[in-house]
Amino acid sequence: PPSPPPSPPPPQPPPSPPPPSPPPPSLPPSPSLLSPPPPPSTTLSLMAKIAQLMLLLAVCLAVGLSLAFDGWARHYLFLPRVSLAIPTMAGKVAVVTGPTLNGIGHISARELARAGAHVVLAGRNAAKAAETMASIKAEVPAASLEFLQLDLGSLAAVREGATELLRRHRKLDILLLNAGTMANPFELSADGFEMQFATNHLGHFLLAYLLSDVLASSAPSRVVVVSSAASFIPEMLGPASALNFSAKSDVDEGSAQAYGPWTAYGRSKLANVLFAQELASRFGNESGVYVNALHPGGIRTNLARHIPVTGGERLALLFTLVAGPLLMSPEQGAVTQLFVATSPEVEQRAITGAYFHPQAREVPPTVLATAANREALWTLSMQLTASFRAGFTPQSVKW
Repeated sequence: PPSPPPSPPPPQPPPSPPPPSPPPPSLPPSPSLLSPPPPPSTTLSLMAKIAQLMLLLAVCLAVGLSLAFDGWARHYLFLPRVSLAIPTMAGKVAVVTGPTLNGIGHISARELARAGAHVVLAGRNAAKAAETMASIKAEVPAASLEFLQLDLGSLAAVREGATELLRRHRKLDILLLNAGTMANPFELSADGFEMQFATNHLGHFLLAYLLSDVLASSAPSRVVVVSSAASFIPEMLGPASALNFSAKSDVDEGSAQAYGPWTAYGRSKLANVLFAQELASRFGNESGVYVNALHPGGIRTNLARHIPVTGGERLALLFTLVAGPLLMSPEQGAVTQLFVATSPEVEQRAITGAYFHPQAREVPPTVLATAANREALWTLSMQLTASFRAGFTPQSVKW
C-alpha cells in the first residue's frame, strides 16, 4: 500500500526580540571651568603655609651664610661655656693699636676703660683717635684715656712710639695688637716692605720686642694678637701661595710680581699666628706673660675699604649687599679679643700660645703653624728689624 504522506513540521515559535543593550557606564563628572572655587579659608591657609616655608628657608639660608662668614650667627649659636664678663681692670694699663672709630679696637678700648683700665690708644692719626676718645668719653665719662702716636708702617715710628710709651708708663698689663690692613693694592712701607706684611706683622713684632721687658715686669700680663680666619688661606691654596720666610726678597719689592691682595693678606695673618706662638714659647709658661692669637670673626667695619680697588666695584657691591647683613657688629666682634685680654680663665688655665675662634672658643690653628715656620719667620723678622732694635736688649725673652 502506498506510504502515508509525511507529517508537517511543528510550528516554530516566533524569535524573541534581542535584549536591550545596557546603558553606557556612567563616567565621573569632569571638572568644569564653572565649578565653584575652593573656599577662601582653604586658599589662605595654603598661602600661609607656603609663606611659612619660604620664611623658614630664608632664615636657614641666612644662618648658614652667617656661619660661613663667621658672622652674627656665631655670636648667638656658639657662645663659650665660660664667663664673658670683664673683671675689674682698675690700676691696669692697656695699649690698643688701631682704635679706629666704630671698629673692634674702639669697642675694646671702651670696654677696658669701662672696667677701670687706663687705656692708651695707639694710632697714626691723632684726629681720628680724638674722635674715638670723644665717643668713648660720651659713653664712659670716667674713662681714663690717652693717645700715642704710632705708625706701624714705619719701623722708625714704631721705635719712637715705644720709647715714648716707656717714658710715660713703667707698667703694661695688656698689649692688644689689633691694628691691621686688608687686601690693599701692592704698596711698600716706609722701610721698603710689602705693606700688609709690614703693618699686620712686622710693626707689631718690633713693638712687642721693645715692650717685652715691661710686659715681663708687669706679670701677670697679656699680649693679644688679632689674626684672622684668613690665616688659613695659604693652607687652602697650597704650598705655592705660602710665603717663604727665608729672605728679604720674599717681602720687599721682589714680591710684587707674584702679589695677590688676598693671598698677601692671608700670609700676613698666618704670620700673626706664628709670631704669637713663638713669642709665647720664648716667654715660657713660668713668665706670667700670656700670649695668644685669635680670629675675631666677620665684622662690619671699614677694614674692607680696599675691596673696590683690588676686587672691583661688583665685588664691593656684593660684599655690601650680601655679606654686610650677615656679619657681626663691632660689639659682637670685640668679644673674643676682650676675653683673651681679660678673662681670669687665661691665667687659671695658663693658656698661652693658643688660637681662639669666635666666640672665645679655643681651636687648632692652621696646619702651617709649625715649629719650622715659626722659627723661619722669627729669624727673618729679627733681620728686618735689626737696625731699629739697636740699644734695646730685652732681658726677659730670648729673642
